Amino acid sequence: MNYLPLEPRFLRYFVTLAEELHYRRAAERLDISTPALSVQIKRLETLLSRRLCERSTAHGVHLTRYGRIFLREARRLLGHMQNTMLTMQLVMFTITGDTNFLRLVEIGAALDTTIRMVRVAVVMHSLRL
Repeated sequence: MNYLPLEPRFLRYFVTLAEELHYRRAAERLDISTPALSVQIKRLETLLSRRLCERSTAHGVHLTRYGRIFLREARRLLGHMQNTMLTMQLVMFTITGDTNFLRLVEIGAALDTTIRMVRVAVVMHSLRL
């Protein structure tokens, strides 16, 4: 098997397709062409050596058993990536005082992200960085 890196966009593309269950609507949400989305999903399936979805009629899709499992893990990975970015933005704010990060924080941020941010702030304060 050829090594292909698992890129975050593969995860975003797959999660969006799984939510829409339709290539055209998913592509519109992602602001890419339908053929481009199809190619990226095929690349992801090649990377994983598994079929994640099956096409139905008129560009509709349904997830395979493996696709349903991968969807859960892809959402978890994307959430972890988002939490990491929020934590690093808080660290940068703590170090530099730059408030630009505030525009990026969503009101509905997960509780564990908030707890992690508070922990980082406490550590940064105790180090007086």
